[in-house]
Amino acid sequence: MGGRRWAKFAKVLARRGFKVHVICAEAHPGSPVSAWMADASTPGITIHPLPRRYPSVINRWPLKSLGEKLAYRFWLRVLPLLGRGNYRDAALFWRDQLVQQASALISAHGIRTMISSGAPFRLLHHALAVKEQHPQLHIVSDLRDPWTWWDNYGHGSLPRKRFAEEQEIERQVMEGSDRIISPSSSVLQHIAKRYPQVASKCVRIPHAIDPDEVGQALPRHQEDRFRLIYAGTLYGAEEANIYFASVIDAFQRLEALAPARAANTRFDLYIAANDARVPIAMVREAGLQERIRFHAPIPPKEIFPRIAAADAAMVFTPPKNRDLVGTKFHELFHLRVPVIHVGEPGDISRTIEEGALGCSLRVAELAEQLPRIILGARVLPRASADHTAGLLLDAITERLVKEVLL
Repeated sequence: MGGRRWAKFAKVLARRGFKVHVICAEAHPGSPVSAWMADASTPGITIHPLPRRYPSVINRWPLKSLGEKLAYRFWLRVLPLLGRGNYRDAALFWRDQLVQQASALISAHGIRTMISSGAPFRLLHHALAVKEQHPQLHIVSDLRDPWTWWDNYGHGSLPRKRFAEEQEIERQVMEGSDRIISPSSSVLQHIAKRYPQVASKCVRIPHAIDPDEVGQALPRHQEDRFRLIYAGTLYGAEEANIYFASVIDAFQRLEALAPARAANTRFDLYIAANDARVPIAMVREAGLQERIRFHAPIPPKEIFPRIAAADAAMVFTPPKNRDLVGTKFHELFHLRVPVIHVGEPGDISRTIEEGALGCSLRVAELAEQLPRIILGARVLPRASADHTAGLLLDAITERLVKEVLL
């Protein structure tokens, strides 16, 4: 989400007359073009790609050749010797080239503000090294996810010594930043509690809805049909398999209760950025591949009209994400499609239920409740008022300018 988040903000900042310089990692050879490249190509934005430096074999899976397997084992032994904290952070070797490139741009263009975005998080610490050379620089650290109080990005498996080192890196970032921003209120609440001395620096800058992407809804289907849709990353592979077992159970119950309705029900999934082979195999084994259909991801301008035309949008979230109300939810609320959230109670469920934006179900409830929703025995609210006016891209960028930037 970091790429999308800052491509969008950069686009609007450039339209407002700001000169935006983006330092990023060069693309992997043969990787698809970013869905946000059109935003990043806005006049006024200059992109400065730098070599990745980190051994790519570490994040490659499956390993296909003997050479790759040997290289993987080599780097797993060597990397711990080359860096403190979380050595699986891809920014491990980025410090020197980042400082050099950023310093050159600051001197050449009189740049006053530098924003670094993580996770993972070492990049935020590298930005402090730039400030050492340019003390007048206004440093903004954007935490898109929790840091050491979460187990993502390998933090949960770090040895005690390395975890303590990562905590020290975190502390230095918190104290050395001029502003600390996050899309998540729970992240900022935790920071303010752990580091009371920096609480006044914390500003919530939510993920923004870009009206340029939303487009027009497709025509609604016939009333005798029911369409579910899921679009985006499938978080939490193990949890996802449990969710799909419940989805399969729900469709089998629907078939037993109302065969005609079941025949006119479809669940279309557009899974991005992760492997859905296990859920696909589960659906095929159950013989439901004509009703639960997996598709390749498609660009935002193509998927949003499909979402808007659906009867409901399903969203699965693993327990640790229960308080992270991300872009996906804002976009669904904006499209006014009822949301069926499957996950643990938290900020997500509270936002949906208090705003009458759909429903939130526990995994154990899904098999029973989904057939009731499809059959109309449980009616989902469809928002009649715009709950997201303050989350549109221009509005959030205005907050960024007024509350965060110099």
